[in-house]
Amino acid sequence: HDLPGVAALIGEYSAAVLIGTLGAHLTGTERAALRARFSYSALCLVTEELIFTAPFVNARSNRYDPEISDLALALYRDRALRTAAAELRFNFRSRNEALVHGDLHTGSVLARPNDVRVIDPEFAFFGPVGFDPGVLLANLVMIATEITPIRELITGTSTTTRAPQLNAARLRIIRDTSSRPVAPSAPATN
Repeated sequence: HDLPGVAALIGEYSAAVLIGTLGAHLTGTERAALRARFSYSALCLVTEELIFTAPFVNARSNRYDPEISDLALALYRDRALRTAAAELRFNFRSRNEALVHGDLHTGSVLARPNDVRVIDPEFAFFGPVGFDPGVLLANLVMIATEITPIRELITGTSTTTRAPQLNAARLRIIRDTSSRPVAPSAPATN
């Protein structure tokens, strides 16, 4: 279901949490207490594996249609891509910039008219500020596309007629996020 304003509310919520837990906004004691409460956990290792390792190796968790086997093999063999993923994995583990949800995707958002909630905070930890927005955006892109359009995005070729649908989804996200001013308040709760 498309609910107007949900993307803006989630953006505002994320901004409020991220900005509110940056070092400049907390005393040393407050930050230390939060970091102790939301430390790097075994669930972070699960995220680390699923996002920064498994997609770049022939892991059991990888599932894809046979039609894109060549693309999967190319990803596994791309040394520069694996190196970049390893750098991102290092940043995920070591850059404790702000409190991040750690698993922010559409399945972690409950929305109905006039009520948006972010759930599943058990993955939360102090990490890089770009992680939550990046994971959510990637999730939205994957929902807005299917395997064939994703391949088209990667390869730069187009063999389908889904471009109008993809553009409509992108415009809906842009319209939703630009229709409201971003203020560091926390409209969504967990």
